[in-house]
Amino acid sequence: EGALVIPDVGCGAYGNDPGEVGTLLGEALQRQPGLFSEIHLVGQRSFADAAVNVSNGLC
Repeated sequence: EGALVIPDVGCGAYGNDPGEVGTLLGEALQRQPGLFSEIHLVGQRSFADAAVNVSNGLC
């Protein structure tokens, strides 16, 4: 167990949609529950919101 810090990589220069990237991250986190004791999302709010909503099963 440890902490994980994840920025919204690819959402700036590469033009990826932050909501879509966040959704994919949330899906990946769902597959590994409890792997990290802390997860910190850094970047656009839509990225963080999507990741949290999906990983918590809200979407």
